Amino acid sequence: AGHQSVLLTGDLTPQGEQGLLQTNANQLHADILQAPHHNSIQSSSDAFIQAVKPYYVLFISGHPRDIPKAEIAARYMQYNASNLDTFHCGEIDFSISDRARLEQPRCYRIFRKNYWDQ
Repeated sequence: AGHQSVLLTGDLTPQGEQGLLQTNANQLHADILQAPHHNSIQSSSDAFIQAVKPYYVLFISGHPRDIPKAEIAARYMQYNASNLDTFHCGEIDFSISDRARLEQPRCYRIFRKNYWDQ
Protein backbone atom coordinates (compact mmCIF):
# COMPACT_ATOMS: atom_id res chain seq x y z
CA ALA A 1 0.00 0.00 0.00
CA GLY A 2 1.74 3.14 -1.14
CA HIS A 3 5.10 3.24 0.64
CA GLN A 4 4.54 0.24 2.92
CA SER A 5 5.04 -3.46 2.32
CA VAL A 6 4.56 -6.82 4.05
CA LEU A 7 6.49 -10.05 3.44
CA LEU A 8 4.57 -13.17 4.46
CA THR A 9 7.07 -16.02 4.40
CA GLY A 10 4.87 -18.88 5.57
CA ASP A 11 6.97 -22.01 5.96
CA LEU A 12 9.98 -20.64 4.07
CA THR A 13 12.99 -22.84 4.79
CA PRO A 14 16.61 -21.68 5.09
CA GLN A 15 17.13 -22.99 1.53
CA GLY A 16 14.16 -20.89 0.42
CA GLU A 17 15.71 -17.81 2.05
CA GLN A 18 18.92 -18.46 0.11
CA GLY A 19 16.95 -18.84 -3.11
CA LEU A 20 15.21 -15.50 -2.57
CA LEU A 21 18.52 -13.83 -1.77
CA GLN A 22 20.08 -15.19 -4.95
CA THR A 23 17.23 -14.18 -7.25
CA ASN A 24 15.50 -11.18 -5.61
CA ALA A 25 17.75 -9.73 -2.89
CA ASN A 26 17.20 -6.12 -4.00
CA GLN A 27 13.39 -6.54 -3.95
CA LEU A 28 12.96 -8.11 -0.50
CA HIS A 29 12.62 -4.97 1.63
CA ALA A 30 9.45 -5.09 3.72
CA ASP A 31 8.25 -2.95 6.62
CA ILE A 32 6.56 -5.96 8.23
CA LEU A 33 8.02 -9.46 8.06
CA GLN A 34 6.46 -12.69 9.22
CA ALA A 35 9.40 -14.67 10.65
CA PRO A 36 10.12 -17.61 8.37
CA HIS A 37 9.75 -21.32 9.08
CA HIS A 38 7.92 -21.32 12.41
CA ASN A 39 10.57 -19.20 14.14
CA SER A 40 13.20 -21.88 13.49
CA ILE A 41 16.70 -21.24 14.77
CA GLN A 42 18.10 -22.17 11.33
CA SER A 43 15.94 -19.57 9.58
CA SER A 44 16.23 -15.79 9.69
CA SER A 45 19.83 -15.58 8.54
CA ASP A 46 21.70 -12.30 8.92
CA ALA A 47 21.80 -11.92 5.13
CA PHE A 48 18.02 -12.39 4.89
CA ILE A 49 17.29 -9.88 7.65
CA GLN A 50 19.68 -7.36 6.08
CA ALA A 51 17.93 -7.72 2.71
CA VAL A 52 14.42 -7.38 4.15
CA LYS A 53 15.24 -4.59 6.65
CA PRO A 54 11.93 -4.96 8.53
CA TYR A 55 10.65 -2.43 11.06
CA TYR A 56 8.53 -5.16 12.63
CA VAL A 57 8.92 -8.92 12.70
CA LEU A 58 5.94 -11.09 13.57
CA PHE A 59 6.44 -14.43 15.26
CA ILE A 60 3.37 -16.62 14.86
CA SER A 61 3.14 -18.63 18.08
CA GLY A 62 0.09 -20.20 19.64
CA HIS A 63 1.95 -22.11 22.32
CA PRO A 64 4.88 -21.20 24.60
CA ARG A 65 7.11 -23.72 22.80
CA ASP A 66 6.63 -21.67 19.60
CA ILE A 67 7.86 -18.39 21.07
CA PRO A 68 11.08 -17.49 19.25
CA LYS A 69 14.34 -18.47 20.86
CA ALA A 70 16.18 -15.56 22.48
CA GLU A 71 18.94 -15.76 19.89
CA ILE A 72 16.47 -15.35 16.99
CA ALA A 73 14.73 -12.39 18.67
CA ALA A 74 18.14 -10.82 19.39
CA ARG A 75 19.19 -11.30 15.77
CA TYR A 76 16.23 -9.17 14.61
CA MET A 77 16.75 -6.58 17.35
CA GLN A 78 20.38 -6.25 16.21
CA TYR A 79 18.93 -4.86 12.96
CA ASN A 80 16.51 -2.55 14.83
CA ALA A 81 13.41 -4.61 14.10
CA SER A 82 10.69 -4.62 16.75
CA ASN A 83 9.62 -8.14 17.69
CA LEU A 84 5.95 -9.04 18.15
CA ASP A 85 4.51 -12.47 18.79
CA THR A 86 0.96 -13.71 18.70
CA PHE A 87 1.36 -15.72 21.92
CA HIS A 88 1.70 -12.51 23.96
CA CYS A 89 -0.23 -10.10 21.72
CA GLY A 90 -2.97 -12.25 20.31
CA GLU A 91 -4.15 -10.49 17.17
CA ILE A 92 -1.72 -7.85 15.93
CA ASP A 93 -3.33 -4.97 14.03
CA PHE A 94 -1.43 -2.74 11.62
CA SER A 95 -2.86 0.27 9.86
CA ILE A 96 -1.27 0.11 6.43
CA SER A 97 -1.76 3.11 4.20
CA ASP A 98 0.01 5.27 1.67
CA ARG A 99 1.61 7.36 4.44
CA ALA A 100 5.38 7.48 4.46
CA ARG A 101 5.62 6.12 8.04
CA LEU A 102 4.11 2.92 9.36
CA GLU A 103 1.88 3.45 12.39
CA GLN A 104 2.52 1.64 15.68
CA PRO A 105 0.72 -1.75 15.69
CA ARG A 106 -1.86 -2.64 18.33
CA CYS A 107 -1.76 -5.87 20.30
CA TYR A 108 -5.27 -7.18 20.89
CA ARG A 109 -4.52 -8.49 24.39
CA ILE A 110 -3.23 -5.08 25.46
CA PHE A 111 -5.72 -2.91 23.58
CA ARG A 112 -8.81 -4.98 24.41
CA LYS A 113 -8.19 -5.97 28.02
CA ASN A 114 -11.10 -7.55 29.80
CA TYR A 115 -11.98 -6.33 33.26
CA TRP A 116 -10.76 -9.64 34.75
CA ASP A 117 -7.30 -9.13 33.18
CA GLN A 118 -6.65 -5.92 35.10
